[in-house]
Amino acid sequence: ARAMGNEPQQITALIDLSYLESGRGVVSEAENYAQQAVSIAQQKQLENLAAGALLELGNAFSAKGDYAKAEHYFNQALQIARANKGRLREAMALTNLGGLFIRTLRIDQGLGMAEQGLTFFQQENYPRLAVTGLSHIGRGYRRKGDYTAALQAFNKKLELATQIKSQQAIAESYMDLGSLALDQERFPEALEKYDKAIQLYGTTNDYLVAFCNTNRAQILLQLGRYDEAGHLLDDLLKSTAK
Repeated sequence: ARAMGNEPQQITALIDLSYLESGRGVVSEAENYAQQAVSIAQQKQLENLAAGALLELGNAFSAKGDYAKAEHYFNQALQIARANKGRLREAMALTNLGGLFIRTLRIDQGLGMAEQGLTFFQQENYPRLAVTGLSHIGRGYRRKGDYTAALQAFNKKLELATQIKSQQAIAESYMDLGSLALDQERFPEALEKYDKAIQLYGTTNDYLVAFCNTNRAQILLQLGRYDEAGHLLDDLLKSTAK
């Protein structure tokens, strides 16, 4: 076997620095560190690490709403993974690109990519990654107004999330199902799903709890439950004023 220096640690440190700088909004430094990580990884034939570095960087830019940069890095990760037969990284890059395409309303193309990634995760038994893929697919079909296909994806996501006992993913599944029911004006069902999501989130995600509660207030108004809606809106205003 080829003697290994400390390149993997060096690459990992550069990825961490890149992630840190992107979190601080110092984009040029973030890119600089990531490019160093990628070039060392490629020189030392650690392509899996290079693809991983690019995926991390793409995720950081996507979280900040810089979709053009995120797409660029996801595409680079995809090319490296394909060139080196790294099937897991390829499926991850396809899933991330798919989610990005759906978010930027290139829905059919995005669904195609996310479905390719999902097939791999299901065949090779990566349930956590399959949950992510199903999120993108459900949201893609929901945006297209194909509620049957969206429901199928979200139910499958809930089933997998329950199997792997991920409370976060279970809560998110109920939130997705609530939003889907709300789109179709199935108000009592939407309310029930949002209630479950809030119970499961507890105090772990104030932002998503506020999202669910905002929609619950709308539903209560639609159902003529004005007092409850009023109390809920008061609570929301108080919590945002904090």
